[in-house]
Parts: sequence; structure tokens; C-alpha cells
Amino acid sequence: MAKKTERPMIEEGKKKEIGLMAGQTARQAILEACNKVGLTVEKTAKTIVEAMDAKAVKVQLDIKGEWQTSEPYVDHITRLKAVDHATVLLDLKPVERKQVDGTLSLLSDAEIDAQLALLTKRASENGE
Repeated sequence: MAKKTERPMIEEGKKKEIGLMAGQTARQAILEACNKVGLTVEKTAKTIVEAMDAKAVKVQLDIKGEWQTSEPYVDHITRLKAVDHATVLLDLKPVERKQVDGTLSLLSDAEIDAQLALLTKRASENGE
């Protein structure tokens, strides 16, 4: 049987602080990656607004073997998806309430230890 490694006890307030720091670090990394590839809030918003005016055409082969296209018509599916994305972006959706019973574990002990080590290292590098 594998020997269980002892971890120092972390007080509840410190756990929350570590969780917030980890979340901020992850968020910052995501924003930097998005910026590198040109994915910005402005570009996303512009694309959503353009999709809210989406039109579509139907293309079909007629009995003579010629392609026929319809007049442009409102693409309701694309427009509704754009509205859904806009409501999320603008935080207009009502808050969802969920009841959770039992224990919820998002990270294993090893993952928590790795996050703690990373954050401790970054803090020491920054002179904190």
C-alpha cells in the first residue's frame, strides 16, 4: 500500500486566497493567449452584432440541372444564437440557482499541492 504523504494544513481563508490567485492566473493566461491570436472583446462583440443581422439563401438544383438561389431571407437560427451569445457577454441572463448536496472535489491533493507550489514560487519571485 502506498504511503500517504503529509501535507501541511491550510486554513480556510488561505485556501480561498489561493483559489482566487489560481483563478486570476488562469484568466490572465487565457486573455494573453486570446490577445496573441487577435481574439479581442471588440472583435467578438462586432461579430455577434453582425450575426444578429444574418441572412441566408437556399441553393438547389432544378429539374434542368441548373443551380437556383433564393432571395436572401432572415436566418433566425443564426440570429437567435447571436442574441444568446450577446446576453451572456452582457451578463443579461438571470442567475441560475442550483442545489448541491454532498462533497464536491474539484482538484486532487496532488493538483492542489502543484498549484500551491506554483503560487508560492511566483510570490517569492515577485518579492511578496
